Amino acid sequence: MNDKPFIAELHDIGKLVDRQALNQAGIDIKGHTFHKFDFSQLGISKPSSPSWYTQFTDKVRSLASTKVPKNYLADVLLTRIADELASAISRTWGGSEDFQNRKKRGEFTVEGIYVLWNPNYYQREKEKGKKWAAFSTPSELKDMFEFIENCGNYNEVFERFGDDLKLTPEDKSVPFNIVSLYTHLELTGKIYRILKRHSQIIEDDGRLYLEYLSNRIQAINEATGGRIDEPTQKGKWIYRLVFCYINFPQSLSRLQDLNIFRKRGDLIKAFSEDEGTKDYVLFFTDDFMCLFIPKEGEVRIHELLEPFFKAGFIIDYREMEAEL
Repeated sequence: MNDKPFIAELHDIGKLVDRQALNQAGIDIKGHTFHKFDFSQLGISKPSSPSWYTQFTDKVRSLASTKVPKNYLADVLLTRIADELASAISRTWGGSEDFQNRKKRGEFTVEGIYVLWNPNYYQREKEKGKKWAAFSTPSELKDMFEFIENCGNYNEVFERFGDDLKLTPEDKSVPFNIVSLYTHLELTGKIYRILKRHSQIIEDDGRLYLEYLSNRIQAINEATGGRIDEPTQKGKWIYRLVFCYINFPQSLSRLQDLNIFRKRGDLIKAFSEDEGTKDYVLFFTDDFMCLFIPKEGEVRIHELLEPFFKAGFIIDYREMEAEL
């Protein structure tokens, strides 16, 4: 068994591949996942690390699947759930069947990210010599597979490919090109690790299950329930989205009282970087946090936010419980 970690963020690394350039170089690539890729084209073997199986995320919907070794099935299934949740959080749903068909034909495909508050961002970065495609030659594609094989933790993904990820949209069609692949992978990784932390793998009578708060599932829809067009299918796994506004009871009367803004900002930053709590934080500003956490029976919100209460802050929060 390979002792490398399973890194959910690598499920979309293929979106950094310039397929057109590689096809012109004689490398046959279809789609942004590589579970069917012919490695003899590069004269190499496919990776053997656990992270290689992120390439099967779109193919696994159940723990009964035979497409992935048993050891990694739960990770792949949780990554699939996290990927769909991250997409739902970060962009709108695709609407009509006509829109989806036109999108598949590439009619809406664009190059580069569109930053709403900085419309010329991509063009300026391109003029500086930066590019979205980290892998556009056969040699660079070999490097990608080597990275999948040897990557030691998810931070390495952002350290090595951060600039490319920030220039690449998570979905390259208009109007979905407003969320960077960087943001999408951050969200996917956080959600995956929270789902993994609060679930257990159970084998019963030769069958694998994932259990969260006494609710066992084998297939994705058992955990998540149906989408908007499948309202009757209820999911067993309920999580919370919590919007926290961090306030203070004092009135400012002296110049030194402004230090409370620094104190609040420092606390939020520390909370968002602490190994025990950072994955709960989807977004934050200097006075706000959006948290993704399990139900109260698993994580008590007052205990989780204790550092703020001990420092004298008040938290006004709105909470939504829903199926995944």
